[in-house]
Amino acid sequence: MTLPRPACLAPLLLLPILAASGCGPGPGPEPLPDSAELYIGDSRYRRAILERDLLTTENFYAERRLASYAIDGAGWDNLPERDLPSRPLTSEDVERLQQGLGLEMHHDQMTSLSPAALPDSEDGWQELGRRVMEEYPLRPDPLYETLVSLPGALADVGFIEDNGRWMGLRVFESESGAARHFFMK
Repeated sequence: MTLPRPACLAPLLLLPILAASGCGPGPGPEPLPDSAELYIGDSRYRRAILERDLLTTENFYAERRLASYAIDGAGWDNLPERDLPSRPLTSEDVERLQQGLGLEMHHDQMTSLSPAALPDSEDGWQELGRRVMEEYPLRPDPLYETLVSLPGALADVGFIEDNGRWMGLRVFESESGAARHFFMK
């Protein structure tokens, strides 16, 4: 006697046959190529790269980036571009500030990041990325301005002095002309 088989089991009976024949789900979407030119010029591409490269979306940093980055008509893309010339905070600067003296700006030592033309090689892009990480003044922070004025405080909180420069701290003149210290990430 043959028992009737429910119709919903029929697809399951085909799975071993499909697996043996190499059939399966179709190909996934094309991988997103890495392209500096597209990244600079296309906000949809930037958004897709962000979504592709985030390791998790379950933390504040990722949520903030997703809420603010490469959003048509809104978000960080609409902020004005800024590239104020800056220079590293030096040991000499720290000594002057601790003595109650003002900063000497040393404009000849200041750098800005906007290249005259986009890099045309992988090495060129890597060098620009390195410079952004080391030289871009992220934000003014009164806490760091206070730390600079206290003897030993920078080292106590973890800043590193290397060859007379304090890593992660930059000096530049704000739009108003005031000399400031800026913390970089």
